Amino acid sequence: MLDLINFSILIVGTASIVQASSDGYPVWIEDNPNEFENVTVPWTVVGSKPIPDWLRGTYIKNGPAKTTFGGERYYHNLGDGWAKLHKFNIFPDGLQYTGKFLKTPIYQKCMEAQEIIPSFTMGPVTPDFSISDIPEIATNAADNTIVTVIRVGDEFIATTDLPKVNRFDVHSLDFIEVYDPELSSTQSSAHWRKEPGTNNLLNFHIKGMPGIWETIHLYRYPDGDLQNPQEVGNFHITQSTMIHMFSVTENYAIFFVYPISIDMGCVVTNGMHNLLNCVRWNGDRPDSTDVYVMSLKDGSVVSQMKTKGLYSTHHINAYEDLDHWPRIIVDIVLAPWYGLQNLTDKDTMLNYEDTGRMTNDFAIERCTIDIAANTIEHESWGNEADIPYINQFDFPMINPEYEGKNYQYAYGQAIVEFKRQYLIKKDIAHSSNDKVWYKENHYNGEPMFIPRPGAEKEDDGVVLVTVLNGETEQSYLLMLDGETFEPIAEANLPERMPMSIHGYWSPDIL
Repeated sequence: MLDLINFSILIVGTASIVQASSDGYPVWIEDNPNEFENVTVPWTVVGSKPIPDWLRGTYIKNGPAKTTFGGERYYHNLGDGWAKLHKFNIFPDGLQYTGKFLKTPIYQKCMEAQEIIPSFTMGPVTPDFSISDIPEIATNAADNTIVTVIRVGDEFIATTDLPKVNRFDVHSLDFIEVYDPELSSTQSSAHWRKEPGTNNLLNFHIKGMPGIWETIHLYRYPDGDLQNPQEVGNFHITQSTMIHMFSVTENYAIFFVYPISIDMGCVVTNGMHNLLNCVRWNGDRPDSTDVYVMSLKDGSVVSQMKTKGLYSTHHINAYEDLDHWPRIIVDIVLAPWYGLQNLTDKDTMLNYEDTGRMTNDFAIERCTIDIAANTIEHESWGNEADIPYINQFDFPMINPEYEGKNYQYAYGQAIVEFKRQYLIKKDIAHSSNDKVWYKENHYNGEPMFIPRPGAEKEDDGVVLVTVLNGETEQSYLLMLDGETFEPIAEANLPERMPMSIHGYWSPDIL
């Protein structure tokens, strides 16, 4: 097993100022081109509690793992790294570990050429594409889906915020096809939402001409049927936008139309790549964010309002406040808009010097929407434990059984100056109970909460998260207790797992 003692410190329920060692950090964002299948890995108990005997299922992670194909060219931004799926079939005594790339048509072309071929990119490429490459870029477009994994009925897809998704075989992780929904849309959401109380999925598509006339269309996918979406409703938006996620309650969908977009003129002058260089922020004027509340029953917009300029990557949860009806609570992660350009830029990530700052530029806000008055109020979560970064986490996760409902706990990852990465358990009702898990020179990701079957308490379950030990430069799967947030077990992986993004949990062995 990993040596988890040297140069490490565990914090549970309190804050501490730590100067992090950066020795292993570059390894966390390095490529790993190796593929492997059904490698058996045992659990090692590291805490006072035994491994739960009910823990069985499949955990799949998605994220970038290849930024070069052996030629001269390489990507600068991790957002262009090619998607690699890591699957963990989990049992009480251990797990089976599989890792494979999504071998899309563009990926295959790059492999055959042993070089990055011209296509859309989020960030810069060195050596850069030339003007003569523009026709090929336009033809290839983009088919890399590195963000997350979604189960749609009996199928599995990998997604981004583009309408096209990639179907893959969940058992073998083999790529099947690029699936085009053919809805004439320009944007969608990587985060499909489950309609509370049903087996239906929800997602939106933005249609029209950017900067001229655009509409948002919400679709329902009965029982997750990918091929047969049903339109719930649509509405016109007055500004081009970039929406990564939206919220859903039992009866409503909530959309924040942010004052951030991609300048299409810049896209043309940029040669149809390095698109993040064309992101434009228009949120300095007051009331620059539009908020829409749509009924899931008939698709009508039941409330519409404006609020301050903001940008959110991820919504944590939303629910109808029946004690103060007609109010809806929406908890969101506010992100710095400029983070799109530099928070995943490898040069920025590797060259940043830690100053010892204990906060970052993220913030969590509770938005209270009065759908009768068309108003919205913002407030911060409490911080009675006085932990500087406790309400600055991203990659939020809650007990899935509480999605769209009143809830108390949220889990996430707070990154402070890149190299210090704190796992958070937030008690929204009693912030004095907030908890933090941290090890110096260990680099983690999105926590996945798995509820115990039949549990009555919201936080009765375990949290899984992948971690890189910077000292050994090996990855491990960490299991934390959902209530105490203390370690239960670790599984030392035979292959190093690069930084990943989002994941999916199934109680079935897939």
